Amino acid sequence: MKETLQKFLILIISLIPLVSAYGQQVNVFVTNQSESGKDFIAIKWFSESFIYNEGVNVYRKSDGGEWQRLNDSPVSLYPYTVVEEQEQEVREFFNAVLKDPNPAVFQEELILFQFLLQGILDNDFAKHAGIYFEDKTVIPNVKYQYKIERITGSGTALIGISNEIVSGPYKPASPVTQLEAIQDKKSIIFNWLPDEDRFFGVNIYKTEEEGEELKLNENPLVISLVEDSLGNLSYPKPMFKEDRLKQGLKYTYRIVGMDYFGNEMESSQPIVVDFKDVTPPNPPLDFLGKADSMNVKLDWTYEELEFINGFKLYKSTFSDGPFTLVNEKLIPKELRHYEDLIETAGNYYYY
Repeated sequence: MKETLQKFLILIISLIPLVSAYGQQVNVFVTNQSESGKDFIAIKWFSESFIYNEGVNVYRKSDGGEWQRLNDSPVSLYPYTVVEEQEQEVREFFNAVLKDPNPAVFQEELILFQFLLQGILDNDFAKHAGIYFEDKTVIPNVKYQYKIERITGSGTALIGISNEIVSGPYKPASPVTQLEAIQDKKSIIFNWLPDEDRFFGVNIYKTEEEGEELKLNENPLVISLVEDSLGNLSYPKPMFKEDRLKQGLKYTYRIVGMDYFGNEMESSQPIVVDFKDVTPPNPPLDFLGKADSMNVKLDWTYEELEFINGFKLYKSTFSDGPFTLVNEKLIPKELRHYEDLIETAGNYYYY
């Protein structure tokens, strides 16, 4: 199992801020869904425990009415059949843990992280894990609220209560707001307004000029509050940074939130960044000059050819200038040598 966990390391790391933010907090999420022309409300809940051995009860109330239990028998985990497209090791990993639903297993953070991610992105898995329920008895255009209680040896205990939701056809949630995409030297940095009540992560899409749109992240980007040295909580900035860029091109970005049912929300408005050449190239190295009678021979080294068009050479008879341009035409970037014919003997300074 440990070897399998190592293969999931990238996914797990991306989810660490989400779990850290929750701690003991419990979240119950609801969304409208549609299947075969039938609308229903899906409910999903997450907590640090994740697995409830005795199961849970799901309650509903409408427009301020009384709570009514929806499930005839406890909602709990049951055997999980993984689709054939998934790797054999993945299949063995999930089934091994679900066959031994010991809460102590979820004290191992790597296992908890992986289950949380799978539970968010895969509703079928969440159903088998006992953290998902579909209410197919809703009446259109009615406001509902849901409550989840875990079953214990002495009765029940509250897990959490959802926000209110009006039943109806599924439609993506409103977009992520306050998106910023700003050039920072040779990079573009991104910030947006996190809203952990509505989405757990985001996808960022990029289009280069007239090219095809690409998704920048393989897994949803998860941003959460972090504590600084003084104990203050804030969101890290920048939240995302891209370096794979070419100066002089225009890039179009949009950001799409991922809700807790694996659905993409509405896309943000596109934002265009004109990626300009605002960063001076690094100076040449090993710049040396040698006088040969009235001829000055200059040599240097330079490696970053892709960032330059050529070289300009300046000289002065004083170390602090003023300096005048020596070459009217650029010295080709492939050259590392220049000879300057001096008319009057004296001290000369070059850069």
